[in-house]
Amino acid sequence: MEILYSLGSIAWSLVKILFSVIICLCAFAVDSCSAIYHAINEKQEQPQIVSQRQSKYSERLNQSEIHEELINLTRQKSDVDISHLHHALDEAGIITVAAYKSIMGDNYVPVITSGNDSHEHTHNSKHYRDAALDFRLNDISSARDRERIYQTVKEDLGNDFVVLHESKGSQNEHIHVQLK
Repeated sequence: MEILYSLGSIAWSLVKILFSVIICLCAFAVDSCSAIYHAINEKQEQPQIVSQRQSKYSERLNQSEIHEELINLTRQKSDVDISHLHHALDEAGIITVAAYKSIMGDNYVPVITSGNDSHEHTHNSKHYRDAALDFRLNDISSARDRERIYQTVKEDLGNDFVVLHESKGSQNEHIHVQLK
């Protein structure tokens, strides 16, 4: 009888140890899941544009100053409306300007040919929601430079934006940048 009692006591001790291990593992899993959850949500709450030529302006200017800087760094066709541009597009525009300048030189001034200003876009175009910009390419004589600018912009803006090289070889050739 004493042997059965000892075996029962040992079994009960093993059950308690196993139960403690399970509780520790669950606590660890909850902490790990919680840390992963918070890391994911922090990234989603504050999306950032990652670029090799990240805007130096974003760290020292507020949003309206970044918008003004985009206007100062570019020329705009006379009918272009970028007055209510989505704030992420202001920074994307500055990064696009940096790509142009890296290939064309610091004296080159890119031209914004469209914001929310034209009735020539498709019905559900992001232009009508202040979430797209077009940058002129047809004033750059080298097809190689136009392609390099497009590739640089596409790479620098990453996955947060759609970057298209539209109307290649025509008088309307441009880079289209829009929020996804």
